[in-house]
Amino acid sequence: MKICDSRQLHGRTAEESILLNSYFASLSLCSSSSPSTSSSLNCDNSNASVILICGDSGVGKSKIAETLRPHVIEDDGYFLRGKFDQLSYFCSDGGVGLSGSVCSENYNPIFKHKNSNSPHVPYSGISSAFSDYCDQLERRGSDDWKEVTDKLRAVIKKEEGRVLYEAIPALKKILTCENLHDADDKEQDVTSDSSESIRRKSASSAVLHRKSRAFTLSTTLSSNSLFRNQHEQEEEKERSDRSTNYEEDDFQSESRSHRLNYLMKKFIHAISTVGDPIVLLIDDMHWADPSSLELIRTLILGAKNPFTFVFTYRPVQPSHPFLQMIQDLQHTHVSKTEIQLRNLREESVRELVANLLSIDLKKERLLERTFRNEMKKCDDANGTRMEREKSLIKASCSCCMGSRKRKIIAEGRDKSEDFSHPCTSLTRLTSAVCSITNGNPFFIRQQIICWIDQGLLRLDEKKQQWVWDIEKIKECTVLSDVVSMVSEKIRRLPDSTQHALKICACIGSKIDLHILGLLLRELFPPLCDRGVEDNRILAEREILCAIQEGLLAKSPDKTGVTFVHDSIQSAAYSLLAVDEQASFHLRLGRLLQTKLSPCIYQQHFFTIANQIARGYKLITEREERIDAMQIFLMAGEKSRSASAFPEAQFFFARGMSLIRDEVDWKDNYRMCVDCYSKGAEAAALTGDYEKMGKWLDIVLLRSKGLDDQLRAYYIRVKALASQAEMEPAVDTGLEAMKLVGVKMPSRNVLMHTLFDLAKTRGLMKRKCVEDLLQLPPIEERHMIPALRLMNLLCTLSASGKRTLCPLICFKSVQLNMKYGLTEGMPASIALYGALLLRFGFPITEAAKYSEMACSLQERLGYKETIANVTMLTYGIVFPFTKPLSACAKPLPDACLAGLEYGDVMHGLRCASVYAWISFHSAGQSLSQFVNSIERLSKYSIEYNSTSTLLALKVFLQVCKNFLGTAGASTNPAYLRGEHFDLETVSGTPCKTHMLLLEQSELMQLILGYYFGDYETAWIASESLRTTGATSFKGLMFPYFLAFYRGLTALAQWDILKSCNFMKVAKSCLNEMKIGQKNSPLNLSHSYYLLKAEYSIAMKKYALAEKFFSLSIRHAAEAKVLHEQALACERFGFYYLRRNNHEAAYEQIRSAYDLYRKWGGLAKSESLKKRFPHLADARRNHEDHIKQKKMASS
Repeated sequence: MKICDSRQLHGRTAEESILLNSYFASLSLCSSSSPSTSSSLNCDNSNASVILICGDSGVGKSKIAETLRPHVIEDDGYFLRGKFDQLSYFCSDGGVGLSGSVCSENYNPIFKHKNSNSPHVPYSGISSAFSDYCDQLERRGSDDWKEVTDKLRAVIKKEEGRVLYEAIPALKKILTCENLHDADDKEQDVTSDSSESIRRKSASSAVLHRKSRAFTLSTTLSSNSLFRNQHEQEEEKERSDRSTNYEEDDFQSESRSHRLNYLMKKFIHAISTVGDPIVLLIDDMHWADPSSLELIRTLILGAKNPFTFVFTYRPVQPSHPFLQMIQDLQHTHVSKTEIQLRNLREESVRELVANLLSIDLKKERLLERTFRNEMKKCDDANGTRMEREKSLIKASCSCCMGSRKRKIIAEGRDKSEDFSHPCTSLTRLTSAVCSITNGNPFFIRQQIICWIDQGLLRLDEKKQQWVWDIEKIKECTVLSDVVSMVSEKIRRLPDSTQHALKICACIGSKIDLHILGLLLRELFPPLCDRGVEDNRILAEREILCAIQEGLLAKSPDKTGVTFVHDSIQSAAYSLLAVDEQASFHLRLGRLLQTKLSPCIYQQHFFTIANQIARGYKLITEREERIDAMQIFLMAGEKSRSASAFPEAQFFFARGMSLIRDEVDWKDNYRMCVDCYSKGAEAAALTGDYEKMGKWLDIVLLRSKGLDDQLRAYYIRVKALASQAEMEPAVDTGLEAMKLVGVKMPSRNVLMHTLFDLAKTRGLMKRKCVEDLLQLPPIEERHMIPALRLMNLLCTLSASGKRTLCPLICFKSVQLNMKYGLTEGMPASIALYGALLLRFGFPITEAAKYSEMACSLQERLGYKETIANVTMLTYGIVFPFTKPLSACAKPLPDACLAGLEYGDVMHGLRCASVYAWISFHSAGQSLSQFVNSIERLSKYSIEYNSTSTLLALKVFLQVCKNFLGTAGASTNPAYLRGEHFDLETVSGTPCKTHMLLLEQSELMQLILGYYFGDYETAWIASESLRTTGATSFKGLMFPYFLAFYRGLTALAQWDILKSCNFMKVAKSCLNEMKIGQKNSPLNLSHSYYLLKAEYSIAMKKYALAEKFFSLSIRHAAEAKVLHEQALACERFGFYYLRRNNHEAAYEQIRSAYDLYRKWGGLAKSESLKKRFPHLADARRNHEDHIKQKKMASS
């Protein structure tokens, strides 16, 4: 009779209730929200919920989380489960992060990811969960499968699906080509017949060739000499290939990471809005690697109800990356529930022990109550203590024993079976268990099993009950922790089973049976004599004993085995002496490297790389070192392709550590330089800038070609930019450009700028898009990274060294025209057009190059630069030639494109530009505008862009003021409230805040004027005059400033009669006249309104009426509601001053209606307070006409 292994929880009623309530609350929240009819990320469904279960090892975190499974299945949902492996956790020196004390009683697991890396399969915990999702969906049938795949087809294209399943292979089943959008399309996204399209196709072929060659190398590593010969023979050929097709991936790691996160958000959003509940349980989050944590954060932000994340973890410090990620989510609207599990109390331990030993606890409690009652009766009895106890035994035993047994115990003759008093034996056993295990449920179970193995607990065959001797139990040797206890148990198993458990512990928490059988056969030859040829069958036979003992369990797919608990894996691993661990890992890696077939080799490649990585210090032979270095390089490349940069850095660093002398650099130059340069890039992307700097210095010292040097400089420039060190980044980039003969002047910058401007205008004169597409391919290989670096400097110099920005832009255009096209040329041409506008050249010329940049961007299909090109064209140039409402439309899509393809900076800038263009165009109601701004604000929070978030909050606060939702105590004339406070920003002057300050001062000027606080408006306009609005030179901003500043000056003149105000008004009018000439579509109504107000001051009333009418008509044509309303309002006030009340009420009523249509309820209410009869204007107007007729009669 075995102990009972019931799944019943003990002592967890409160925690289970919290867990279930949180789950059901998420379902009710989902059902109360309106169903989504859109598959875009802009859906307003409720966010997913997160449940955190924290507790020490063995307290039952996973078990309590599993109580959700039947409820989810009952709701026709999906219960998915993943787990992070403790063996994947490495220390900074490469030592294995798994010790025998991992589950000890005094263990306090504090992990510092900053000094550690995880070299395991990227996203292993997430991948296993999604594999479970695909399997469950497939089992449901074709209807459910079609529903989900149709949803995915609508939002995920074929190439996007490929990005997803290359990072997480488990998704390939559901993201196959036939399930994706445009599945019948050709592989190339751009099918243009231009020469550029042909060059892109050849580039793709070269990349495929390199991937194919890498696969061939990986499958032939068992033959070291063959591998080396191949590598040496093809090294020169590879460099030749790169002369025309430089590896694009070398420059797109960061963008690939952003794109993966963006696409995962689309994927999780799609499957979570199908309607079925999904619960994703991931165990052991304290062992999660940084890459997985970042992806999980993306999943949480992208998922919608009914989607619940359940994370289990051990107590860690607040600075742990997992808790930091959870802390970051507080800024979002994600629901969070925390459950703290502690060790069981004695009563719960009693229930657990009774359950394990199949004891009727109700009967035991009845006997215990009887015992206590009899004890109470005997308190006043005479006689010695022994006599009282003897009478007590007789009385209590009469409840549960036969007459013969009762007589034996009463006479004290039952020495052999006097285990303890039958009414108190379970209580005393529970007390002993608590003193040893401290109430840890897993420890309790293992301790009970240990006592059974030692014979201290034995089964009475006649009564089929467990019996024990409590005194002997107390006297037995007690091990300090559960790991030591399980280790002793494993040592009592057969040798072959112990060997199998050691291998399993070294491989990880889960191991394939075929791999286990192969390793057993190679490591322990005696097993080969047992007549079993199939590795899987051999493994199953040798682990059968471990499965029976409850140490291992078959995986759900029956192809592998897993440890029942992490403590068992730790115990099995502790059987290896510390000085034997590295050699054992290396031996496993060597066997897998040489014995696996090519197909299985690729499937278990990371397992091989991990084993060799744990024993790499023992590799001494040169041939083996080179082979291992190639494996680490490939593992780093695979991790890098999956955007798992900490893992990539780990493997690249292992490859570097195997480079020993000059001969290695000479004979294997490409591998050596790739390890250092790609490792430096991975270090930069993980924030380890110290290592990045050291490794790049080695590359620059050892590199043989300009392309490798320029690539190293490119990585350094990007790293400096990511740290907001723009000026050093530009300086470093310009230093690199000297290598290809591009030098920047240190003096007379303006003269050189004008010279290069003239040169560039000459080169671009009469050029069209077709001419650019016919440019020859780039033949000098070093110019490809040089041009990439130059295009990057164009962007950085706009923030870093503005005086050099025009010159860098002109040089970039010249180099592209000389050597050929790169993906950054559309952005360079767009910047060139914006600079022409800033320098005062004709708007038609600037617009020509902006149109050229957009056309070139579309024809070439370079999606990575969409955001930059759109921002420069639709945000700067096109507002002068197109309606503002038309300029605002493409900006949100460009923002999403920037976020998807990695250009986060320009993507979020598109959001800021959209806000101010859309507000001034008034092409939509304020409520719609607020929804758009709040949606864009979420992206700013997600990507931690404080500057963009503050810029958006300015407009959000302005809208709240106009809408009248800023609060009853808030004066709508002041830019101050829940979202933004101008005084706070003004109190912290800084160059980086200048743009935000000028923008917020303009909005304060607008609020002050609209709500009649002309003094506040004037102060804001004076502040802008002091700064000169230099941040917005060449944009529409100065004209908006001139318009409202001129109106405010005239309002102040009307009050104070100061000549200075008239001078300001006249200056602003002259500036607006230029603006109206440059952009008649967008500025005519503003110019005419200012002209009308100025004519009133000049007492030219006929002209004033004319210009008021023109302003209203042009504003209506441009559909600028708020400024049309303002023109009507000012026209009405003019008529009031002229005592034309009928015309005044007509105009003011029009203004009232337009403000309400726009959504400016606070402004319309202010008019209503001043003119109370506006609520029923028609009746008032009719009454006014009647009164006028009566008066005249």
